[in-house]
Amino acid sequence: MSSALLSKVKQTETKNRQFNEDGKYGIVQYNDIQDDEEVDPRTIELMNTVIQEQNPDLVIINGDMLNADLDTADEVKQAIDTIAKPMEENKVNWAVTQQ
Repeated sequence: MSSALLSKVKQTETKNRQFNEDGKYGIVQYNDIQDDEEVDPRTIELMNTVIQEQNPDLVIINGDMLNADLDTADEVKQAIDTIAKPMEENKVNWAVTQQ
């Protein structure tokens, strides 16, 4: 697991999630990204667009985040860091589920 991801997990574990002042809590979910260390730029662009348009309180990445073409730990780290970038740059809390 990348150090940025571990840092984010530790930060969010100590925070309480609350509804917004309007009584809402927005969640965006991305399913089965299934990418490798060279994440398709269109995927990142779409993720950024959705986050900026929806302004969610939480992003959930569900299902298969990476495909089986990753051969090294560095490739896995690069893929995870790239996929995490839209949430990190937009300062949105996020989580990954694993089945």
